[in-house]
Amino acid sequence: MSRGAEFIKTTFLGGLVAIVPLSAVAFILWSILSVIIEVVAATEGVLRFSPFVNALIVFLASVVALIVLCFLAGLALRTALGNTIRDRVDGLLERFVPLWSPRHRSSHSMCPSRMSWVRSPSGVPG
Repeated sequence: MSRGAEFIKTTFLGGLVAIVPLSAVAFILWSILSVIIEVVAATEGVLRFSPFVNALIVFLASVVALIVLCFLAGLALRTALGNTIRDRVDGLLERFVPLWSPRHRSSHSMCPSRMSWVRSPSGVPG
C-alpha cells in the first residue's frame, strides 16, 4: 500500500475512533437530558411566568440535573465498588473490543503524569 493510501486509511480510522465514542456519549447525554426535560416539564404548570421564561427554567433545571447526575456517577466511580465495576468493564472491553488496551485508553485519572502513553521517553508521541 502506498504511503498516501496508508496515511488516508490511518487518518480516517483515527478520526473514526475519536468520533464514534464522542457521538455515543453525546447521544446518551441528549437522551438523558430529554427525559429530564419531560420530567421537569410536568411541573411547568406550577410556574407562573411567561411561556419563554417557563421553558428557560425547565431547560436550566434539566441541565443542572444532568450535571449533578454526571457528578454523582463520577463520585460513584471513585468508590471501591466503582473501581471494581470499572476494572471489570475494562477487562471485558480488552477481551472483546479491538484496540482496547492500556495504550489506547486513558488512565483512571486525567492527570497528565498518569498518561505516560501520550508521549514516549524521546518526547515524540507514540
